[in-house]
Amino acid sequence: MLDKTVVVWYSDSRKRGKGVMMSKIMKTVGALVVMLVVIGSIFGVCSKLHQYDREATVTHVWGDEVVCVDSQGQEWTFIGEGYTTGQQVTLKMNDMETTLIYDDIILNVK
Repeated sequence: MLDKTVVVWYSDSRKRGKGVMMSKIMKTVGALVVMLVVIGSIFGVCSKLHQYDREATVTHVWGDEVVCVDSQGQEWTFIGEGYTTGQQVTLKMNDMETTLIYDDIILNVK
């Protein structure tokens, strides 16, 4: 009778050990998911900090290549259809986290 009690006790503690281990794994996975969401949110906010709008006028259209000039005289080129010479457009820009305008990129045109 003593042997069965020892075996049952061993079996129960082994099951509890698996439950504790599974609980630790689930907590770790949950913490990793939360950390990834927070990091992704931070990158999303930071990338928006370096975006700005720039008004420009279309000066040339060659097929799908559109050239426009902003109020400071900077020329910008993008690929698009349906634009006409003289049309006012808004360029959504990214400053690439620098103070130079020459490396800025066009994200979107409206």
